[in-house]
Amino acid sequence: DGYFWSDQFDIRIQFAGRIAERSQLEITAGSLESGSFLARVTTDDQLTGLLGVNKPRDFMVNQHRFADELTAALAVGASR
Repeated sequence: DGYFWSDQFDIRIQFAGRIAERSQLEITAGSLESGSFLARVTTDDQLTGLLGVNKPRDFMVNQHRFADELTAALAVGASR
């Protein structure tokens, strides 16, 4: 659980939450082809993370927007 970011040359990667083998990614802004996207990570139909690649503003806005939902989902996952 948690948050990390990394700058790799001209790519900024940001992640908050948790991801598992069974997790699904849904791109909500940008595209893989453009090299700039924001994705919601869901596990068992629950939001468990956010992944941003070269979308720092979108990532921060969505991280704050979904903070309560993300925290609740992670708490439930930790108790399993």
